[in-house]
Amino acid sequence: MGIATERTLSEIEKTICYISVAKICTGQKTEGFEKVVQLRGTHLVRNQKNSNNFHEPFAILENRSQPHEAYRRLDCYLLVAEVNICENCKKLKDTLIKIKNRNLMNDLPVKVAHASQEILSKKVQFQRKKIANQNQTIHTLQNRIKQKVEEEGEKVSEELYQIAQDISRKVVKNEIDLSSLNPIFQELIRVQSGKANGVRYHPMFMRWAISVYSRAGHAAYEAMKGIMRLPSISLIKTYINESQQHSGWQDKTARHILEKMSIENIGNYGRIGFFSHDSFKIQKGLLWSQRDNCYVGYLDFENEKEELQSFAMQCEKELQTVNNSSLPTNLKDYDRNLATQ
Repeated sequence: MGIATERTLSEIEKTICYISVAKICTGQKTEGFEKVVQLRGTHLVRNQKNSNNFHEPFAILENRSQPHEAYRRLDCYLLVAEVNICENCKKLKDTLIKIKNRNLMNDLPVKVAHASQEILSKKVQFQRKKIANQNQTIHTLQNRIKQKVEEEGEKVSEELYQIAQDISRKVVKNEIDLSSLNPIFQELIRVQSGKANGVRYHPMFMRWAISVYSRAGHAAYEAMKGIMRLPSISLIKTYINESQQHSGWQDKTARHILEKMSIENIGNYGRIGFFSHDSFKIQKGLLWSQRDNCYVGYLDFENEKEELQSFAMQCEKELQTVNNSSLPTNLKDYDRNLATQ
């Protein structure tokens, strides 16, 4: 039996008055914090871990998906007067605001292990999809290499087989990140499955091949070409030479221009106009490489034959006008006499 305690009428009156006005704490309503409920679920846990290396919960979700849904702290006062929420539960609003702002800034939750079941399910599905895509990439690459070997009648060496097995094992164990190499792999698969002649390489793949050749050297690149289809060394050198900046007269460019003039059957005056026009177009169409900090080439002007011919004819007319106007009158008459004799 409990011990009876004497109370005065005044104390009894105060108790009755408090009970008449007391209300149950409503907790911190989740209205406006729906994303927090989706992220955190039924528990809010502390940042610090306890002695068992576990994040202890300090608030629980009540009346989920109902009009009075709210988080309540474990140390809630339960009874309140004059207000609807106790001081401890009122502090939860700042916590919910921090979690909401962190999500708006795309910051990952610190305590992923205590995320809501919906978020964890999405993460698991995403990882499964990523693994399936990686396995599909490996399977496609293996099939393309097998097809290439069968078509070309080459026997795969034991060393190459071992390399393929090691790479497959590392990819399956996520020791190699395929996300950054995937475009190169995709282009490599396309090149291996196509015809040997007339291959058009993607610019990104050419940059990768040039990088491999520059770092590995001639012999190593030739060894790689024996395993997989890569751009020829002559093509690599052409790209390297065209991308290097030189000062002064360019013999290679001059020979190219002369060859084009011969093919297009441009005369002497036209050649003067061609060089003048060519210099103007190069000045307008220079291509600047921000990565190498130098000029790497110029815009194509091979389809401007009509414009060049028009410019050449204009130069010829101007030269004829200047020559005729500069001759003395007696020399003009002398030329006419010679022509009629």
